[in-house]
Amino acid sequence: MKKGFKQYIALTLALGLLIPSVSFGAPKIEYGKFIVGGKTQKIALANVSVDSAPLTVSSGEVPPLVIDSRTLVPVKLVTEKLGAQISWNAKTEEVTIKKSDKTIVLKINSSTAKVNGKSKTLPDKVSPIIVNSRTMVPLKFIADEFSLTVNYNAANNSTNLISKSGEHVNDALFPADTVVNTDDILGSLDLSGVTVVQNNSNNNSVDSNNNSNQLPIVDVDNIISTPQGSNNQVNTSTSLAKQVSYNLVQQNMDNEIFSITGTSGLSSSSFFLSDPERLVIDIQGAAINSSLDANKFYSNSAFIKEMNSYYHASENKLRITLKLKDDTKREEVQIKQNPASVDVTYKSQKPKNSNMTYSADRINSKFELRLLSSYNAPSVNFDMFSNVVELTIPSSVSNLQPEIRNVDDRNISSIEVINQGQDTKIKFKLKERVNYALTENGINSKIGIKFTKQNRTKPLIVVDAGHGAKDPGAVSGGSTEKELNLIISQKLSARLKQEGYEIITTRDTDVFIELVDRAAAANNSDADLFISIHHNAAGSSAANGIETLYYPSDDNKALAQIFHSEMLKSSGANDRKIIPRANLVVLNRTKMPAALLELGYMTNSSELANLKDDAYQNAMVEGIVKAVNRYFKGY
Repeated sequence: MKKGFKQYIALTLALGLLIPSVSFGAPKIEYGKFIVGGKTQKIALANVSVDSAPLTVSSGEVPPLVIDSRTLVPVKLVTEKLGAQISWNAKTEEVTIKKSDKTIVLKINSSTAKVNGKSKTLPDKVSPIIVNSRTMVPLKFIADEFSLTVNYNAANNSTNLISKSGEHVNDALFPADTVVNTDDILGSLDLSGVTVVQNNSNNNSVDSNNNSNQLPIVDVDNIISTPQGSNNQVNTSTSLAKQVSYNLVQQNMDNEIFSITGTSGLSSSSFFLSDPERLVIDIQGAAINSSLDANKFYSNSAFIKEMNSYYHASENKLRITLKLKDDTKREEVQIKQNPASVDVTYKSQKPKNSNMTYSADRINSKFELRLLSSYNAPSVNFDMFSNVVELTIPSSVSNLQPEIRNVDDRNISSIEVINQGQDTKIKFKLKERVNYALTENGINSKIGIKFTKQNRTKPLIVVDAGHGAKDPGAVSGGSTEKELNLIISQKLSARLKQEGYEIITTRDTDVFIELVDRAAAANNSDADLFISIHHNAAGSSAANGIETLYYPSDDNKALAQIFHSEMLKSSGANDRKIIPRANLVVLNRTKMPAALLELGYMTNSSELANLKDDAYQNAMVEGIVKAVNRYFKGY
């Protein structure tokens, strides 16, 4: 261990002994409403400091925010804290940051920056954006470019940027480079001008001859202070509590147990963290056995990359952090508290049979099995009472292991592999209204089955009026998006009923409904189609036209193209194309074909007048109805 690193640990530990207790409960996250892209959004606030000084904003200004799990900060606020100069070019939508010999140019909605004239991709491709007319930039990029240390505190959900040389703060995530695995923690601290006040009067002493103008600091319990070295230094030690051990038991690559063992009365709590995925376990009154590594890499584990541990002196608490492998899902990891142990059990949900694949779209899904050799007589039977398709082949040509895959898409509930004697049976539990067809019969060493969801004779359509109540959506020219969405939704629902369709609406009045609840309502009803009605907005009043958004898939793209072409014909509006959007909840959580229709830009005064016009609204609705008929009826 390097000398400088030892000094860093010593200072960190000494400071840790002198700070108040920290609660590791889930921090409360505060939210605010901000305008992004012309739409009002509910966004989480971020707690950011520079050199431990909070980034405070005046009334009406935009604070640091968390958007899509990434922290963005007002460029003016953070760069001025760092002594940099900034300038804004409204024509090119570029912000320039200058400090010393570095010039950075950032462009709104671009993930590429220029640093001293050279192009550079921003971390995670997070682009600067405009929020409430203020430029927001990704925190990680600022930290990287200005050589700032980033300390994140999970206990209070805060981030501290450190620019001062040699300054360190307590990090509640306990990174691997601050690990201690000794029975006694030794820390050194410069006590010039400081008096340490201790509650345990026995065995305490402070050797400091510099007593003038000394300042008292908070009491520290159970500290034994012994003078060592200079007069202005005191070394402190505290005895740790019960020692615990850890062990990884690998039963097979699908089942492992990471066990933390101690004595009876072990008390723990745990939680997950993201980016990267980690499982954090706090154990009260415990420390890692000094004979074990406090840091460990696992090259052969099925789910753990690395284990880090840290003893938090002020709370007499051990924190163990398991960094999970990239393909590990949280639902595959279970934590069990026993009287004298904490067991972390991993049970893989990954497919056991790599030669058996299943892929699904919104209407069609496909099963494929690669055989060891050609076989042209597979048996396929359907049990109408259990709604199960059963494929039977000789085990000798399939080499499949017993397995149950919980699929739960529109077509299939589950796929089960069973070995019976010389045969292997693959059972497909179908959902309602699903047909199947054998597409590959084994001659080419492959068996394929296609499953297709059949629409109802009288298709069921969910019409979703976006936003509502406290969420107005876009606001422009005295109109709110939520009002226009509801008007179109009501007209569309009435016309579709006239065409003979069954209709479910997510809202008929000015009420607020969570996005996940809108998708859930559609899924629970097993609808044949989901249509979400929205209106657009932009920072520029020149933007106009229709956009049709869809979740990236063949079925959804075909649907979006039908909607888009018919709406353009009926309205005469500008064509802003169909756009794949994987991150929209109502599109990525719905299981049926779905489209989100952006019917025009409220921030364009001419288009807003059309959008509010009854005749124009009726024409737009007729275009949507024609699209629905084309989709279901083929005309």
